[in-house]
Amino acid sequence: MKKKILVPTDFSLAAQSAYWYACELARVYDATLELIYVYNEAFPPSNIPNLNAEGNIQGQIKEQLKAFAENYPHQAGDNLLIRTAVNTRVVPGVPVSTLSRLSEQDDVFMIVMGATGSHGAADRLFGSVSSGLAQRAFCPVMLIPEQARYEEFEQILYATNFESADSLMLHQIIDFANIFRSALHFVHIENDKNQEDFNFTEDLIMKQLMDKGSPAFSFNMHTVADVSVLEGLHQYAATNEVQLIVLANRQRSLLESLLGQSMTKKMALRIKYPMLVYHMI
Repeated sequence: MKKKILVPTDFSLAAQSAYWYACELARVYDATLELIYVYNEAFPPSNIPNLNAEGNIQGQIKEQLKAFAENYPHQAGDNLLIRTAVNTRVVPGVPVSTLSRLSEQDDVFMIVMGATGSHGAADRLFGSVSSGLAQRAFCPVMLIPEQARYEEFEQILYATNFESADSLMLHQIIDFANIFRSALHFVHIENDKNQEDFNFTEDLIMKQLMDKGSPAFSFNMHTVADVSVLEGLHQYAATNEVQLIVLANRQRSLLESLLGQSMTKKMALRIKYPMLVYHMI
């Protein structure tokens, strides 16, 4: 079964950046692309120009999806790119729950979508969709900020704590780094609220890294003291010219979600770098 990458869109600049990344990832993984728009039938889409509310809304959106897909450039700089076949799909429903359900399909390999942060009203809407999906999807989710332009993942930051040393999580990020020959930075942010013994976590990570001999990529481990985990990760990423931040997310209980935002949600709503979220069972 061929892998499929879902690309939810709201036709924004962030969505265009995400589509660029998705096309490149599809080429690398030999995956198909499905460009998808999810809308609530009770509320006509407000972010699509020249939409005739009295006409066939799904048909109109489908035509705009096709036009959006065709705007993908054939080349970047001097490098000729292979144009990936793209399927388009319009699905009525509530975006987060609908996309989360679709992510359970066996052929869905990854979701790539734009994340605008929380600026205007439309940004907050799509930003809440991207952060919600990052926490609830059943496949990896890559979030792309509006200003990002595709570049190879030469430096990857993996935000580490005890949970992120999970065997499945590590194998996924190791496989990703192997494909792109990336340097992996395992970064632990230490502050007054986060005093766990990282030495034990480092031992678990090292064991996984050396499980099948020395990995084909370089790696290092860092503990950074910072009041804010979020700012500490962003600062490290800026200093080390990181192209991708990776988080391991555990779907939290309702009580936990009521008590406060998860780090995944905070990162998604204040995104500065492309972010890949893996999910722990």
